[in-house]
Amino acid sequence: MSKNLEMRQKIDQWINTVRQQYIDDVVGAVSIPSVSVFSEGKYPFGEACAKMLDYMESCTKKYGFNYTNHEYYCGTSLIKGSKGKGEIGMFGHTDVVEAGEDWTVEPFCGQAKDGYIVGRGSNDNKGSTFACIYAMRFFKENNIQLKNNVRLLYGCNEEAGMEDIKYYGKEYGFPTLTIVPDSWFPISKSEKGVINLTVDAPVGSGNLLLFQAGENGITIPNKAVCVISGYTLEQIQNAAETYSNIHAEAHKDGVLITAAGIAKHAAFPEGSVNAIGVLASFLLAENLVYGDAKSVLEFVSNSLSDYYGKALNIDFHDDSAGRTSHTIAMMELIDQKMEMHFNVRYPAAPSIDGDMLYERFMSYFDKPFLTKGSSRHSRPHAVDINHPVVDIFCGISSEILGQPLKPFAQAGGTYTCATPNSFAAGPAVHGREQQLFKQEGHGGAHQPDECMEIEVLLNGIRIYILALLAIDEWLDHELSK
Repeated sequence: MSKNLEMRQKIDQWINTVRQQYIDDVVGAVSIPSVSVFSEGKYPFGEACAKMLDYMESCTKKYGFNYTNHEYYCGTSLIKGSKGKGEIGMFGHTDVVEAGEDWTVEPFCGQAKDGYIVGRGSNDNKGSTFACIYAMRFFKENNIQLKNNVRLLYGCNEEAGMEDIKYYGKEYGFPTLTIVPDSWFPISKSEKGVINLTVDAPVGSGNLLLFQAGENGITIPNKAVCVISGYTLEQIQNAAETYSNIHAEAHKDGVLITAAGIAKHAAFPEGSVNAIGVLASFLLAENLVYGDAKSVLEFVSNSLSDYYGKALNIDFHDDSAGRTSHTIAMMELIDQKMEMHFNVRYPAAPSIDGDMLYERFMSYFDKPFLTKGSSRHSRPHAVDINHPVVDIFCGISSEILGQPLKPFAQAGGTYTCATPNSFAAGPAVHGREQQLFKQEGHGGAHQPDECMEIEVLLNGIRIYILALLAIDEWLDHELSK
């Protein structure tokens, strides 16, 4: 029997013995509503994230790992190697986006159902983070010591700015190389650049009294609501008669109108329906708003006329790295000002100048009725596709999953954009969709009914174990030169 086959059999046997423990650990993690909220005092990202890190401490110590709490910015576990010349990082995040609405189960129920773990964070990124812990648990319980140190990191602010990883890097430094389990197998070759911008517009006159949509800056909203005056409920219901995604009801100040859309991660807009655009288009088509709000809604409707930023003059495409995308993720009427949060993604490609695109995007808002607010520009991230780590993940993933797999470009941002010499790989399979929830707009990351297939996560553990063995050998050889 070859050593490779023998190792795979040992891994399979071990996973069978710990399968239920793994499920229970992830279900427990998913039950914690760890939405990252900037806070003063002891807990920089709020009490829920602090509770999440305490849970991670309990789980890691239960399996014999050390644990260090880094001022509640993040937690780490260090597994020392026999030589310790280098350090391999495995950086996962335990914070999640807001639950939002339209769930068919409780968002933080934390349950195993029909071969899936269900709940906010099951996909992004708690199941993945525990896959890394279990990979290291395999080595510990089978008395296998790697040559290099391994640093497990459990972050708490990936979804809201990555201040956790910036703090850790500044205070403690980064590993020699890092694996980020927040992607798909086999491995990402690039991540898009991201631009976030807040824009205000005055709405001091007219009949739009309330407008609210979206809960975070990186999810396309599936619900938008407004209140308008000057019309009866019957008039609005008649106007909405042919609109299946518009609902009207009485409100003390007029009529409350709700628009339904299809939520998706802002990085993957195809198939989404932005409820902001739905509501704006309805109000304009039926000529229901007047005053300042009308020009703002015309601007919004035009901006959301496609996924790719054609109206914004930023529609760029690269055959290898993908296409520019954009959305308005949040929009709210506050103190007679409409506040809009734009999110733009652009490919990591030599043909696309990020500075030029940024300037072109910003110039779109040079309009008399708009005021640009805070902005953040994260550069694209790309890896050398000839790097040995890329070859390792492609080879092992293809073998374990039984299909030829090649590096891919991804739109979503991960810790790799803030971590030097890092690679995003797994645990999902690129191109594979969940099959538990059939309703459109459900089941994925940042969507209602978020879920993750248990067998996919267990395969992730298998791949991480074998990849760590190979990377450890390669890194030891490199550092011994």
